[in-house]
Amino acid sequence: MTPRWSQERGTSCKLAQPVGPFVPINGRLDGHTLLRAGLKPGISVIDIGANRGGFSSALRAVVPGTYHAVEANPELIPSLEGGLYDSVRHCAVTDGATSATLHTAQNDQASSILSLEESVFDATDAIEVPGRSLDSVLEQFPGFLDVVKVDIEGAEIAALRTLSAETARRIGQMTVEFHCADVFGFGSDSERDAADTIATLQSRGFLPCVFAPYKMDVLFVNREHFRISDAQAYLWRGFAGSTRAYVAARHSLARLIPPARRKGWGWYQRSRRAHGAHG
Repeated sequence: MTPRWSQERGTSCKLAQPVGPFVPINGRLDGHTLLRAGLKPGISVIDIGANRGGFSSALRAVVPGTYHAVEANPELIPSLEGGLYDSVRHCAVTDGATSATLHTAQNDQASSILSLEESVFDATDAIEVPGRSLDSVLEQFPGFLDVVKVDIEGAEIAALRTLSAETARRIGQMTVEFHCADVFGFGSDSERDAADTIATLQSRGFLPCVFAPYKMDVLFVNREHFRISDAQAYLWRGFAGSTRAYVAARHSLARLIPPARRKGWGWYQRSRRAHGAHG
């Protein structure tokens, strides 16, 4: 059975029509992008940094399967337990630390276990939450994992460093939002650290496809599982590069709008929500 792609909204996302071999989860080309060939009924999805469930809601509407959520913010757990997910784990994904301080933000999508002092997002509280390494989290889900989504507001680099080669082989595709842009305030080394992390995952058998500037939408595809040839890898990475250039150009045009009208980052955030920002 082939999924029927639509423009229907999820909680805060929507699933776009396929673009080549890929499917943007957001209705635009700067959300989370997945490989269409890996999206078949019965898939196993691990949504790490589930927030309010927008990503899984959009995907599950057309691709039934087993969906699991991992979320650090305790205030969001009750809403995630409403039936969308087959299970919900409450923990921060860390470098292996068994506890972490979650800095909550008024925009709950921006809450992070990293400091928000240099971020445009103001912290409203600090909460102690349980922590687990990424490898430890994924060990809770036996068998092959078709889709793993990682969107944990700057903590992704330390978390991905804990991913073992053995666990990596069990993942079909993994979509990661890196937080290298200056607005997040996670340090000048974050771009370099993200590049190092991507290189490490590539050495473990993943094909990285970077779809957006600042590495905000990176898809890692298991080359062995999908039997990706060197020629196919070259084409897919080129496709991702073209998409990245398009997104960069669109964001540059947005910055040309007079500041009095766009009101800085607030305008950008409202624009994202209005067009189906990812969760």
